[in-house]
Amino acid sequence: MKDTFSKVKGMEFPRYVQVGHGILDGLVQLCKDLQFHKTGMIITGGQTYKTAGKTVEQIMRDAGYSISVHMTGATTEENVDDAIAVGTERKAKFILGVGGGSKIDASKLVAANLGIPFISIPTSAAHDG
Repeated sequence: MKDTFSKVKGMEFPRYVQVGHGILDGLVQLCKDLQFHKTGMIITGGQTYKTAGKTVEQIMRDAGYSISVHMTGATTEENVDDAIAVGTERKAKFILGVGGGSKIDASKLVAANLGIPFISIPTSAAHDG
């Protein structure tokens, strides 16, 4: 049986979406294609950082990006305001949201409030980001 998930697929909704195995291998190129600044911030959670966020951080650092990591909990107004303050302090020019629904939602809110681009890196197929 042919492995139908061995290729990366790209789709244009109103936003560009990539799916597939090994998708993180193309993250740096995607950031370059989108002309992201070299300073960004990862928003993730403690457990998700261990399973995926640390890998994303290393990929970006190895490519010469200045990446800070902000770990957050549930998507509460307080946690979003805290992440906005951290993003402002660290002069983040883009956000990488790594995790499940609450981390992706928080990342979207932070990026929107800071007026900077955002990439969703979901760790669960059951997300709506």
